[in-house]
Order: sequence, then C-alpha cells, then structure tokens
Amino acid sequence: MNDSERITDLQQVIMSIADQLCETVDNNFDIHISVDTDDIHGQKLSLLINFLLENVRRHNRDMVQLNAVLEEKVRERTEQLDMVISGSTDGVWIWDAMQDSISFSENWYRMAGEKAHAEAQKPEYWMNRVHPKDVCRLKSAIRALMEGSKTQLHAEYRLRQESGGYRWMLCRGVCQRNDMGFPKLLAGTQTDITHLRSVDPQSGLPNEHYLKERIEDLLEARSTFYVILVAVRQLNAITESLDQQATEKLHLEISQRLLDEAHFSRLLARLPGNTYAFLCQVQPGENPHDLL
Repeated sequence: MNDSERITDLQQVIMSIADQLCETVDNNFDIHISVDTDDIHGQKLSLLINFLLENVRRHNRDMVQLNAVLEEKVRERTEQLDMVISGSTDGVWIWDAMQDSISFSENWYRMAGEKAHAEAQKPEYWMNRVHPKDVCRLKSAIRALMEGSKTQLHAEYRLRQESGGYRWMLCRGVCQRNDMGFPKLLAGTQTDITHLRSVDPQSGLPNEHYLKERIEDLLEARSTFYVILVAVRQLNAITESLDQQATEKLHLEISQRLLDEAHFSRLLARLPGNTYAFLCQVQPGENPHDLL
C-alpha cells in the first residue's frame, strides 16, 4: 500500500470513528469503536478512542455516585435546617444582593404582626418598618457587611408592629460573595429581644431603657407629664442576709405595693440603685396637681 492509499484508508477510518462518535447523544458514551482496517495507525487510533471512552464512562459513573451522595447530604441538612427553623421563634431573612430582593420567613412576618408573603420584598419594605432613630444604624451595619469591613452583622433596632408600637429586635447575618468578591447573598436571623431589653429581671417591671423610650415619645408628642422618683433606702443591707429566692420575692412585693399605690400613674419602672420611677402623663381635662 503506497502513501496515497494509506492516507485514504486513514481518512476512512477517521470518518468511521467520527460517525460512531456522533451516535453518543445525550452524554451516552456506552459504545465501542470498531474499525475495519489493516493499517496500524488506524488501529492505534481506534484503541486510543476506546480508552478515552472508557475513562469518560468511569468518570460519569463516579459523578453519578458522587451526586447521589451529595444530594442525600443536602436533603439531610435541609431537613435538619427546616427542623431548627420550625422549632425556633427567630425570623429568617435571605437577601439576594444580585436581585436586590429579600425573602422573609413566616416567623419574621409574625414578629411584625403581619401575615406572611410568599413573594420576595424590596429592602425598603424592611427599612420602612424600622424606627426612624434606628434605621441609619441598621443600614450602616448592613453596608459594612456588604463592603467587607465587617464579617458578621449584629444590630439592634425597633421594628414597627402592624397594630402600632415597636418591639426590639436583634439581627444577625453573614455575607456570601461571588468569585469577583462582590456580595452575592446575605442571610441571617431576627430575634425578639423586647423582654430582655425593656424588662427588669428581678421585679418584672419596665426598666430604665423602656422608661427613657416612653419619655422620648412623650417629648416628641409635646405631651405634659411628670416623673416621680422613689428611692428604697437600706434595701441592700436587707438583701445581704437573704438568699436569691427571698431577694426576688422581696423585690416583687415592693413592686406590687408601689403598683397598688400608683393608680394615678401610667407607668411604673425600676431604675438602678433600688430606685423606682412613676411616669404620669397628664390627659386632656386632668389637673396635674390632682395627680400629684
């Protein structure tokens, strides 16, 4: 066989291999290439193609098994996460930075006293519900997380309720970035900390923070009010000889006695240093001197 015939024969071998490879549609590489030639180069090419096909088939089998394992792990983790979320009172939020939209969990909406929405919301929906005095601080914390100057989000703010009024929330979150380093996804939780922030643990009365917020509200509304301070002297000397249970009972009894006498007061709060405060708002038609 001269060179021209060998080239022609090799071309026919290549065309035959190409035709057989074209049959491997839908990633189905379960075929065996066969050629009818005495040319050693054509036979070597056929062996090489079959070797490559076998490696592709082995790789595909490994990938199928790996995908099955990964899917099972994802399913297990998803079930665990769903269980944690369903058993928690925290609200969950997921911020798609690329679409600039946020998805909130049912618990998040419940914290705002609102029915859950299936569709995602714009960030303004969240920010518009935050107290005007807290919204700049929350936006700054989120911006720091997106820009990378902070690795975690930790912010406290007041969230407006659908029925009116505000409740204190603690927001935590992290940021996931794409290959270019830009924010891709933000996700976190929201916890209602109203009781921890606003209630004195020993007496169960509103604390100094809550009293300050109410006074600020009255000042903004230009309302007339009085604050009466009552200091309980020598209380520390008494509680030093009592155990924790007896001390808590004493604080509760003091609080109850003050509440019984505070029929004129709109609010009784406990302050540091064994001091109590009566917040007395003057209603239209009331005489301030009568309240005192």
